[in-house]
Amino acid sequence: MYLIRKCLMVSMFAVPTLSTKAQLVPPPAPEVPDVYPAGRTPFPSSYQPYMPPQPAGQLKALPAIGQPSEQSAGQDFGMTTPFPNTTNQPGAQYPSNYQPAAPGDGLTDVTADAGVPAAFEDGPLTGSAIRETQLASAGALPNIAGDMSPHFFRASLNPLRPGSAPPSPFFNTNIAPFAARGFKISDNMNVEPVDRVYASFNYFANVNKEINVREGSQITRTTVYHQLYGIEKTFFDRWTSVGLRLPVNTLTMESETATQYNKTRTSFQNLSIYMKSKILQAENGNMLVAGLALDTPTGPSTFAGFPGVIGANTFEIQPFLGHILRSADESLFLQGITSIGVPMDHRMPTVMYIDNQLGYYLYRTEDQSAFVSALVPSYELHLNIPLNHSKWDLSDPYGYGFICNMTWGLNILFSDYRGVCTIGYATPVSGPRPFDGEFLVQFNWRFGGGALRNVPPTILPQVN
Repeated sequence: MYLIRKCLMVSMFAVPTLSTKAQLVPPPAPEVPDVYPAGRTPFPSSYQPYMPPQPAGQLKALPAIGQPSEQSAGQDFGMTTPFPNTTNQPGAQYPSNYQPAAPGDGLTDVTADAGVPAAFEDGPLTGSAIRETQLASAGALPNIAGDMSPHFFRASLNPLRPGSAPPSPFFNTNIAPFAARGFKISDNMNVEPVDRVYASFNYFANVNKEINVREGSQITRTTVYHQLYGIEKTFFDRWTSVGLRLPVNTLTMESETATQYNKTRTSFQNLSIYMKSKILQAENGNMLVAGLALDTPTGPSTFAGFPGVIGANTFEIQPFLGHILRSADESLFLQGITSIGVPMDHRMPTVMYIDNQLGYYLYRTEDQSAFVSALVPSYELHLNIPLNHSKWDLSDPYGYGFICNMTWGLNILFSDYRGVCTIGYATPVSGPRPFDGEFLVQFNWRFGGGALRNVPPTILPQVN
């Protein structure tokens, strides 16, 4: 009986105690929803997100937990929202304009006052800052048009039997100087390596008219039509390129006495291959380029395959250096190529070519949808300097004098700088004049991402 009474007393005191302890257990935490309103994220005022490294001079050390961050209104560091799913790590950094949520506010708008850089306002490739970077690419520059200045030699014509051996010695009545041009790397050439296909058309009026008159030639008029087709492909992140080009020449002669030479002939000329590579490149697009061109004797021995003309065709190497210089605002530029043509036939002259182009962006647009991207007038000066065989002398059929030509052109860049159409006119300023005038039209199309494919991609902050 005593034991039963003792058990009842213990149970009366134990039940309230267990009940009291059960009431002290806190309720379970409410579930956090998976989706929150756009631009709002749940985090307490003491939350300190980990931020990736930012540019120097724009970051502040993370304050201790519970201390408010300093606010710097008007500053913009390229961040629109913090990273809510990153862990709080000691030494983390974040922009000084970061504003944590106020106490008691579980949902805080973190994008209302966040600034967006101008370069991102219109998307990754349309902001003004990005477009300036794109225009700084040398791929956006027009080509050097060139002067297509011919190599000259005096070829002997036999008016009685075209194609037969020339008379000896040379007779003035049979001398018909005309253009027998070789290879010149600066014609329709980009200084910077670029992916492109291209074509040229050149018309030369009254070739060697002054020499024909002075020497009493039977040829009264010579006209040359020059076409050039080529392709260039880059390698090693556009640091190096290799190109092929093939010219097609047409020669028309007119004579009142030697009527058998009133003919027009067209022929493919020598296939050329070239390689170029950047040596130095500055951040603003200034650069130095070196290259080598090889002219292979795949064409006929005479210019345009014209019958009855004695000529020569030989293998030629042409090393060259190119440069690009820009003004501070990148609207004015100077680019050029200096090369030396060395033929493997000792009878042919070795010639130094110095070609420079001065251009100015008269108009350019940031609108990628516009058909015309830029208008660039240009002026070019071409010096053709023979290092041997440098006299106009009948005793030297391949004699070659100093020739200076000037070229004026208008470059129309279109389809977001991928296409370039060049219209130009060249005139010689030294004598005897190799031709009366030259009209040229050139077309270039940049492929493989276009002229601006070398622009680094824009990386925007990602929010998980």
